[in-house]
Amino acid sequence: MSEIVYKLKHVPTGLYFDPRGCTVNASVLGRVFSGRKPPRQNFWGVDYTLKDDYDVTYKKTALSEWEVVEFELTEVNK
Repeated sequence: MSEIVYKLKHVPTGLYFDPRGCTVNASVLGRVFSGRKPPRQNFWGVDYTLKDDYDVTYKKTALSEWEVVEFELTEVNK
């Protein structure tokens, strides 16, 4: 048995959409959406400092910076 689920990825940072407040919406793991694709966002924000070129933790973005990533969940019996 398998199920298709989705995550919303902010391509420039590699972080996934994870709604946790009005200015925090990105994390390493992100939120899994089942049954429907999530809408793209117009900002990303985290509650910790990022490495590389990202010196701010909240930034408006273009919708084109987001992509919906599809995953297949399968049950593994041991």
